[in-house]
Amino acid sequence: MRIASDTDPFTTCEWRLVDAGYFGTFQIPLLRGRLFGPDDNVAGAPRVFVISQQTARALYGDADPIGRRLRLDNGSSGDVIGVVGDVRMRTLADPPERVVYFPPAQFGYFPLFNVVVRTDGTSDAAAIIRDRLKLLDPTMAPYEIERMQHWVDRKTALMRIRTTLVLSLGVVALLLGVIGVYGVMSYLVALRTREFGIRIALGARPRSLPFLVAREGLRLTIAGLAAGLVAALFLVDRLHVLLFQIDAHDPTTFAAVAIVVSAIALAASYVPARRAALADPLTVLRTE
Repeated sequence: MRIASDTDPFTTCEWRLVDAGYFGTFQIPLLRGRLFGPDDNVAGAPRVFVISQQTARALYGDADPIGRRLRLDNGSSGDVIGVVGDVRMRTLADPPERVVYFPPAQFGYFPLFNVVVRTDGTSDAAAIIRDRLKLLDPTMAPYEIERMQHWVDRKTALMRIRTTLVLSLGVVALLLGVIGVYGVMSYLVALRTREFGIRIALGARPRSLPFLVAREGLRLTIAGLAAGLVAALFLVDRLHVLLFQIDAHDPTTFAAVAIVVSAIALAASYVPARRAALADPLTVLRTE
């Protein structure tokens, strides 16, 4: 559907025929104005619309849209009575759509429509819905009854698979990094075992040696993080399809990753150094 404000050119948007209970059932918040009432959903009543926040921003900018005129490309028009929150009707990766909501009686009913029911999760909702529809119209047959969670799971299945794959690869990469840092630092500590024995023999406190090694490990970690962050800044744009309400260059995420990797690297450096510091210096010197 194409819509426009009083004088602006038409723009494309989604449209929905809904009654007043639709927004509460889907928990779409009312941001401004009011929702449809019983007097609105009557044939011949003044035409009114409820629009999404994206639609209000596209048509009226920062101005208050309540009471403003809205034109349709079929020549009809009406007043905006409410603004509700945005929804994503296709995928989480897509931005929220521009949506205009109509009272069904004002614009005509369709032979096919959806009934949305919120339940407590304990009752047999499908059987209850069928019974109620038979009471309303014995000739009415529901085409399909499906839980909303099943529909959401189906729509987000590919994204969840991709996210799980990326998360698994990230965990594997982190484990490999920890093993690599631990192996390198263990090797460096082994090369400096005689040095540590001499230091302790000359009066150095054993507890100072792990911090000496950890400082060197931290220096290597910072160099690796710098190279990794530069590479990530160039590659992260390829992962934007996997992100939801998170900027691909979110500084909080980069800072959190750097802190976690640094902490793990320090722990991996501290462990072999502490083991060397606890060794008997005389035994170390005799061995050398």
